[in-house]
Amino acid sequence: MRSTTKNCSSLNLEPFLCLALAAALAACGGELVTNDGGAAEGGSPSNGGTTNNGGGTNEGGSGAEGGAGGGTTDGGGGGGTEGCDDPDTCEYDLETTCMGEPANDPTNLPACPAELCPGGGLGRCIPTTLVPKDSVALLADCSETQKCVPDSAIMRDGLFTAPTCEFGPGYEGRCLSTCIPDVASQIDLLPQDICAPDERCAPCTDPFTGEDTGACTLSCDQGPTLPPKTFPACCEDLGGGKCVPADVVGEESAATLDPEECEGLGETGSVCVPDVITDAHLQGQPFVATSCTTNLLVQLGGGSAQGGCLPRCIPEVNDTAGLAQDGCPDQTYRCVPCTNGGASTGACEPQ
Repeated sequence: MRSTTKNCSSLNLEPFLCLALAAALAACGGELVTNDGGAAEGGSPSNGGTTNNGGGTNEGGSGAEGGAGGGTTDGGGGGGTEGCDDPDTCEYDLETTCMGEPANDPTNLPACPAELCPGGGLGRCIPTTLVPKDSVALLADCSETQKCVPDSAIMRDGLFTAPTCEFGPGYEGRCLSTCIPDVASQIDLLPQDICAPDERCAPCTDPFTGEDTGACTLSCDQGPTLPPKTFPACCEDLGGGKCVPADVVGEESAATLDPEECEGLGETGSVCVPDVITDAHLQGQPFVATSCTTNLLVQLGGGSAQGGCLPRCIPEVNDTAGLAQDGCPDQTYRCVPCTNGGASTGACEPQ
């Protein structure tokens, strides 16, 4: 299973992904504000201004005001023009608004360093003083004085509904930017599904606990449409495990785990991952087997004397005759040689 990072000081990732992003510009109807609560220079479209040109005001008022007073925004996206979305409401959609003009043009801002937005993520460096206090810790640092804000939030002035995706069969999620630190740190764990190349699918609810992650209530999002769903328990007689989608586990690891019990539980496409492995990964650490000494029979067969205690939930461990429990925590483990015939078995490598 690939590594995942638990970092609850930035996003509420407890224990899996608590993506409660109150990112800059991510409050429906909110405005770009300074840390002290004042409006950023030039105002925001919701206050009759626009940040497209560094804080200049628009001549006809905001889209909402234009609808009432007959004016439209310079960019043609005002609510006063028939058929256009109002950029000051949650109905604002870049794909349907007049001319497809963003509320703010992110290209006028410096791009975030590539390492902050893996997978081609798009974000811009904004002065920390312009980021709401409750959002500062949620965003990556461009520098000591700037934060990395996703382009999508800037373009929509924070008024958006993230696209719905499928974290796994029956597990509802949302496509979130890889510029968000806790998405970036788990880019290999989160599936892409139908998301853009610079996004990954974050689950609406923690699949281990059923708790709300916050990923599906950002900005204008009305929340998940499916009931919370958790990974079913499996391998309960051999230490316990969870049926996790193979796409999340990774092709190489999934090939070593049992899919049959999960299929019987209605989780086709999932494999049974031992709890001791997932528990380690949820702490941001790989699973490292307890050291043990193999028995004489294993050594006579070409196995090394040094071994690692692996859970019997792994089919090959449970099905291999001659493996002993000596030196392992309990009967749900077996001592697997580190090497066999000189080749690594993987038992003593971080997993």
